[in-house]
This record gives sequence, structure tokens and C-alpha cells, in this order.
Amino acid sequence: MDLAPLAEALQERAAGLPHPALERAARAHADFLTRLVTGGNVLGRQVVLVTREEAAAHGGRRGAGEARVVQRVAEATRALTSAEITVRPLDARQSVQLVAAACNPESYGLPADHAKGDLA
Repeated sequence: MDLAPLAEALQERAAGLPHPALERAARAHADFLTRLVTGGNVLGRQVVLVTREEAAAHGGRRGAGEARVVQRVAEATRALTSAEITVRPLDARQSVQLVAAACNPESYGLPADHAKGDLA
């Protein structure tokens, strides 16, 4: 989570605030954000959403289950967007890495092509 641009913007705009107390408060908050960035105390959340569909019964339409899963992911994407949660489907390898990381929080890691907080 990169708070540096927000801290910089607060510092830049603080002088334009209509009251000296507001300017001091904005600068203090910018300093707080800077300390969070440098101190590494920023907490992030990761939402993991699992979708699945049973395999088609013998004689059923092949790929129908996969299509329903894709539809569910699209619905989840629409629903979670308002909470600023980005949904990114993972392939089998990435899913294994995610579960392994969850089981061993000391070596917390994410699939290489995903940012923290952006998995579902």
C-alpha cells in the first residue's frame, strides 16, 4: 500500500487551507502517513473468493460448469467494486501458491503477478 503520494499531496495543499489550524492538522496527518510508510506498520487485507461448480453429469453439456464459474466471478467483481476490491481470477498454480502462503504466514507471499489486496 503506497501512501507516499497521499502524504505528498497533503503537504503540498496544506498551505492553501483557510485556517492555520487546518493547515497544521493536514501537515500532521501527512507526517503520520509518512511514518506509516517508513515504519512498515500499514496493514493490508486480502479477500479470497472461491468459486466452483460441480462437473457436468455424464451426458451433460461440457463446459457449462466453467461458464457458470466465470459468470459468478463476473457477478462478484461487480458487487465488490464498490468496496474497492479488485477481483482477479487465479489459475491452478497461483491458487496453490496462495493457499501455501496462507498456511505459512511467516513466509507470506502472493503470486508474482498480483498486488497485495487484489486477489479474489
